[in-house]
Amino acid sequence: MRQDTDQSLGRERQKTDDALAVNRKHTHDVADDLVGRAREQADEVLGVARGRADKKLTANWKEGPASKEQAETVAQERFDEDMVLQNERSAADARLRWEREQQSLTLAALLTLERKRTDHFLLTERGTSDDALVNRDDLLRMVSHDLNNLLAGIAIHARVFANEAADSAGGKKSIPATDRIRH
Repeated sequence: MRQDTDQSLGRERQKTDDALAVNRKHTHDVADDLVGRAREQADEVLGVARGRADKKLTANWKEGPASKEQAETVAQERFDEDMVLQNERSAADARLRWEREQQSLTLAALLTLERKRTDHFLLTERGTSDDALVNRDDLLRMVSHDLNNLLAGIAIHARVFANEAADSAGGKKSIPATDRIRH
């Protein structure tokens, strides 16, 4: 019975662990998808804004080496800004991974505490159950002993009655009944 309880508890714990893993993965996938879509939208907005800026710049530039130098300067500034953006995104991703790790560690610690609490409760309940079983078994032993003594007394009296009844003709008729009582 205890093995059944322990196996059942193990199965339930495994189900909980599996459900938490699936939920965590789903939550992370949804969050990653949202961040990815937001970044794509931001990149689109940035592309549109740069396109408009390029049109304005080229309309004001004159042909010649100065225009080429201005274009190279703008391209370098954009490259630098893109690198800053990429670094910020990488830092945000690293922070998100760290936060997820911390959340997982916290959840694991809480789950461990809850399982210890459950185990303690289970052991307490088992102790109470064991005490109740011992008390039940003691009571059944006493009742069985007392009934056995009473039944033995009845059987002895039935034998004595049968022995005394064997001397008379009317008593001989009661011998089968006393045999049934003894059995």
